Amino acid sequence: MIDIHTHILPQVDDGAKDIEESLTMLKNFEQCGITAVFATSHVAPNRGFNNTKATLINIFDTLQKRVQEAAINIKLYFGSEIDDHEKLEAIIASAPTMNNTNYVLLDFGMKKADIEDITYELKIRNIKTIVAHPERYTYLDIETIRRLKKQGVLFQVSAPHLIKHGRKASQKIAKQMLKEQLIDFVASDAHHANTMNNAMQKAYDVVKKKTSLEYAEKIFIKNAETYLINNEQ
Repeated sequence: MIDIHTHILPQVDDGAKDIEESLTMLKNFEQCGITAVFATSHVAPNRGFNNTKATLINIFDTLQKRVQEAAINIKLYFGSEIDDHEKLEAIIASAPTMNNTNYVLLDFGMKKADIEDITYELKIRNIKTIVAHPERYTYLDIETIRRLKKQGVLFQVSAPHLIKHGRKASQKIAKQMLKEQLIDFVASDAHHANTMNNAMQKAYDVVKKKTSLEYAEKIFIKNAETYLINNEQ
């Protein structure tokens, strides 16, 4: 499995508190069958996370070296989770994209955002959107998700919401998205070393049971390979 949304870089946001916790998280992931992880630290100036590619790259490189020294068999990829912002395009220009592609992982937050207009404006500038955990946005209904999907927007659902953790409303939307196969990626959104580090493994089993092995492989592995690692589309 490939986890495209994690907060494993230490001391840069509300994720791992130090590099030892980062390594513990990755060891936990490895035990659950995860082979590749994207480090997607918050880029969120309005929340005080003023991270840029320049400020994060050395920390990423240090973690990568420690992973190799610890013989953790996980491939690391560089990215970020970018908050919606009034100067979004300028922020994207200085933030890590997903593995240096034209895909960005965007968090639109709980305050209502015009996701259709924002993603359209980015698209005409050849910036492709992956919406982070759309099931969390109380203002985003399934009809809008269907429209966005037809317009080429990709969706990342958080694994815990597929295994009956978190808000009931989020679980309901995640379940409906799974039923209609509107999900493009499942990711952990893991912030700390804890028992939820196995959420991807459990969610994979749920998806395989409720849909098919083919769809589970697609949203846990193949889409990440196609769009973000090999960048074929």
